[in-house]
Amino acid sequence: MSLNSSLKAALTRVVSSPVLWDAPLMAWTTFRIGGPADALVTLLDGKEIQEVIGLCEDEKVVWKLIGRGSNIVAPDHGFNGVIIVLGDSFKYIV
Repeated sequence: MSLNSSLKAALTRVVSSPVLWDAPLMAWTTFRIGGPADALVTLLDGKEIQEVIGLCEDEKVVWKLIGRGSNIVAPDHGFNGVIIVLGDSFKYIV
């Protein structure tokens, strides 16, 4: 499933970091394996997380939240949906 143009535009609008389209997951996992995700977004605060998850839920698009990519095995065929990466501002959450 590829993302529709309205969701792509909305993601670009609400995320302050660049949205990566067809992002190879191998670059985001410590095992260095995995095919492309439809979209990969690095989020900087809780508001962005709420907005992106809300957009995905409204469009019925699968999303996954990852931290630094350790202990994640991404499939070679990729991921149909949005990968949400927690930005540096989240590294001190306890």
